[in-house]
Amino acid sequence: MVPRNVWVYFLKITLAVGLLLFARGFLPPTVHQSGYNEVGHGVTPKFDKIVFMVVDAMRSDFMFSSNSNMPQVHNLIRSGFCYPFTAYSDPPTVTLPRLKGLTTGSSPNFLDAVINVADDDSSSSITTHDSWIQQMALHNKTLHMFGDDTWLKLFPNVFDVSDGTSSFYVSDYTEVDFNVTRHLATEFSERQWDGLILHYLGMDHIGHKSGPNNNLMTQKQGEMDGIIGRIFNDMDDNTLLVVAGDHGMNDVGNHGGASKGETSAALALFSKTFENPQNAPLPNDPDYSYYNDVAQVDLVTTLSYLLGFPVPLNSLGLFIPELAELYSKKDQEKILESQCIKFGISIQDCSLDTLKSQQKELVKMTTAYNFPYMYTGLLILGLVSVISLFLTWKWLPHNSALIWWTLMPIVYFIGMLGSSTVEEEHFIWYWLLTSYLIFLFCRSNNGNTRIMIAGVLACFRLIRGYKSAGQKWVAMYDVSTFFSNHPYILWIFITFTFVTFAQPSSLRMVASISVFVYKFLTTIYPISLPRMVKYARVCFVLCILDSVLSKANPDLLFIMLSKNVNIPMWPVILFTKGLINCLNLSVEYSELLILMFGYACFFALGGSNSIATIDLSNAYHGVSNYNIPLVSTLTYLSNWSHSLIWINFSLRVNLSSKYNGVGIAKTYFYSISCLSVCIACWVLREHLFIWTVFAPKLLYTGAWLIVHEIFASYIGDLICQIMSYFS
Repeated sequence: MVPRNVWVYFLKITLAVGLLLFARGFLPPTVHQSGYNEVGHGVTPKFDKIVFMVVDAMRSDFMFSSNSNMPQVHNLIRSGFCYPFTAYSDPPTVTLPRLKGLTTGSSPNFLDAVINVADDDSSSSITTHDSWIQQMALHNKTLHMFGDDTWLKLFPNVFDVSDGTSSFYVSDYTEVDFNVTRHLATEFSERQWDGLILHYLGMDHIGHKSGPNNNLMTQKQGEMDGIIGRIFNDMDDNTLLVVAGDHGMNDVGNHGGASKGETSAALALFSKTFENPQNAPLPNDPDYSYYNDVAQVDLVTTLSYLLGFPVPLNSLGLFIPELAELYSKKDQEKILESQCIKFGISIQDCSLDTLKSQQKELVKMTTAYNFPYMYTGLLILGLVSVISLFLTWKWLPHNSALIWWTLMPIVYFIGMLGSSTVEEEHFIWYWLLTSYLIFLFCRSNNGNTRIMIAGVLACFRLIRGYKSAGQKWVAMYDVSTFFSNHPYILWIFITFTFVTFAQPSSLRMVASISVFVYKFLTTIYPISLPRMVKYARVCFVLCILDSVLSKANPDLLFIMLSKNVNIPMWPVILFTKGLINCLNLSVEYSELLILMFGYACFFALGGSNSIATIDLSNAYHGVSNYNIPLVSTLTYLSNWSHSLIWINFSLRVNLSSKYNGVGIAKTYFYSISCLSVCIACWVLREHLFIWTVFAPKLLYTGAWLIVHEIFASYIGDLICQIMSYFS
């Protein structure tokens, strides 16, 4: 007979294979034509040179609203030297796919959001894709690039002069920009370039670290304003200055999703020959719509005409109509006709409306699903679901816990078929956990047990009420917002948290004090300072040693990797664990409760199914430069710390239960979870929110299964077994 633990691991691995096969078919590379367009459009170019300045995460209001600190830009707009726009940035709103859109004019590939994290992945190169960068290079133009080294990965061996900086070292928002600006004096004095690309990262890093509404952001806007004014004053009449945000940011400073703030990027074209006076700044707009709205990919086609190069083969952009006044009537007709020919529209039916309609249709055709992979993945997931359900009913005791283990995944399955319930998944877990606790309360006949369950329910109410969860109301005022606005009060609670951890054990005392001092210093000094890096490494060593001596209890390590504003919740979580431990529930009841708490705490303290909520601010403690394996590990630990603590609790309390009926019941839940998300992606592949809601959920589902449940659980189990052996 096959041992039960073998069945559990076999089915989990098979589940992961099925999910990866489906993802392989659902997230294929974007369809594109290879080669370069050699057919010109016959329109007289307006400029010989271009300065292309990307300000990472430059949201439209940062440049155009009355709250923005960019007086020189506002003066240039009022003087008529600028064409300002709000550019719609297609999701996923992360740098790599957005730069592809800004250079090739093609629709973004969601897979680029994954590649975006693998910073040096060679698959990000697009040297075989046509772009305005490649067109300039083919026409023997000299290109210089300074800033985000993503450009060097997209266009290796294209730039004549370059100096790149890592975009992922988010703790630094000064040196990354100084590294760009320090080249300006030489570049404009020598002028040995036809295209000068500048990519500033500081604004994006400030957003990730502190959000969009703070003094640092205002100062950074002023810095960018001064640079724009300096470039404008130094350039001649034959030079075009383009200032663009690759994307925006949401109300908490992150990006990757499809909210108004994330998709509304600033776009401005400057020239000393323009005559287009407009009012500036404009009143604040909650929809971030300033001046005329354009598609971000339209910039590529527009630059092709302004600079006199063929339109890139894969560009789905249209010439921006407002700039047509720069051309004669004859050239305007040429622009319209050449676009109609490219989009396959007859001259008789050609108009701006028909071009926009055709543009939308072409965008839909750029992604070609691989259905054999998708169907194979669905078949495997379905088989694992059936087998795991059968074994769950066979191995688990036939009591009320079995009913909960059976019905809970079905409730989850139904929830994953709707876009709103995916965006606000936390409500599913809040409802399930509250209902289950009430059930346990009613089931018990012991007064003390009922009091402890009521205590668990009260603690959960504190946890879920601490921070606004989900995606639609994440910026609502809550307790965490109050603490963020009153740091002195926050640090009173943080101090209390570390006092509760500073047990009489000498090592725990030293580790707690060290981590407390380090967390306080991070509010004063950048964590990238050499002495801060060394101090962080000392804290890591102390936390790991403490975890080993306390029999694999990594609470202090997780606190170090938490956001400061979330630290006051750790005593509540640990107190909740203590209450659950005192309930003495049988393993099938306690493991279900622990699973629900793992998910609920993830969402309650900042997690969601959006890429925008992935927090990078705690992924660089003790890291002196960008290191993919290390940063990826720290990113996972910091974002899932409030769930990992429940895995650790499960292993410490129920170490021997992992391979009995509970193990297969968890496999059943994860099989239904994966199956529901994959079915939703398959059925709703033409849905409006497929790339903004369901595709990100597919990635999170993979993370929960492969990284969280299989890898982290296995490693944790191994560590606990070792600790148990030595004890």
